[in-house]
This record gives sequence, C-alpha cells and structure tokens, in this order.
Amino acid sequence: MAVVIGVMGGLLIRKYVFFTAVVTLGSMEPTLLPGDRLLVQRVGPNSEIRIGEIVVMNDPDPRYKGETVIKRVIAKGGNWVAVYRGVVIVDGQPLYEPYIKEPPIYVLPPVYVPPGYIFVLGDNRNQSEDSSDYGPVKKELVKGVAVAIIWPLKRMRSFY
Repeated sequence: MAVVIGVMGGLLIRKYVFFTAVVTLGSMEPTLLPGDRLLVQRVGPNSEIRIGEIVVMNDPDPRYKGETVIKRVIAKGGNWVAVYRGVVIVDGQPLYEPYIKEPPIYVLPPVYVPPGYIFVLGDNRNQSEDSSDYGPVKKELVKGVAVAIIWPLKRMRSFY
C-alpha cells in the first residue's frame, strides 16, 4: 500500500508541480550546456515570472510548433528593451549580465513588451533565436521555471 501511495504521489508531483527538461542546443551557454537535465517548476497562467529567471516554454515560432525552448527572461509587460553597443538596455538602464557568453554583436531598436508578454534572450546571445528575432512572447507559452541542473552530477546546481 505504501508503494502505491508513493508512486501515485510521485506522479501527481510530476504532473502538477515539477517536470524535467533536457537542454538540446547551445543557445543558453555557458549557463546551460547541451545534455544538461533541468528540474523545472510548473507555472500557471497567473504565476509571477521574474526577470532573470530561466524559463522552459513552447517555441513561439509557428515553424517549430510543439518544440520546447529554454531562455532567460529579460523583461516583462510594460518594459522597453533595446540592444546597443553590446549592452541590453531595459527601461533606459543597462542590464548587468555576468551570465552571458559574450556581448551581443547586433543592434535592437527599442521594443515595447505589452502586458501579458515577456522578452526572452539566450545567454549565448549571438547564437540564439529568441525575442531579438521574434519579439515578445505570450506568458501563456511558458511551461515552467528552471529550478536546478540535476544531471550530469558534476554540473548539478540550483538557480535559487
């Protein structure tokens, strides 16, 4: 009986609280590497998503419907985002980004992030298809927020 309860509890937690995701591309290097397995906390439609968090979401590009992407939240609804001279600027302030692989080599004119949307970028700015390409994305596309790298063991770490 205890085993059945344990298995059912585990299944409920996996369905409603956490899931795992595998990093397949290098767009989040150096923070995440291909092959890293993440523990991801599910989010609901009214969940607060904070700037700086790493999200797992449905790919907003209709060409890749059904695919999952992993990106960092740079701005939320009501913010303005621009990229100039290798610096990401949110609401006129340069963003401190010690986690990026290298500064972006592109220019992005100011973009307004509407309410209900987020602006996401990969940490490997110059090798990432993200909001600098397709614009702000609907918050409802977010499946969850990365909590930790759980595999491989030598890379295990928490994001909180």
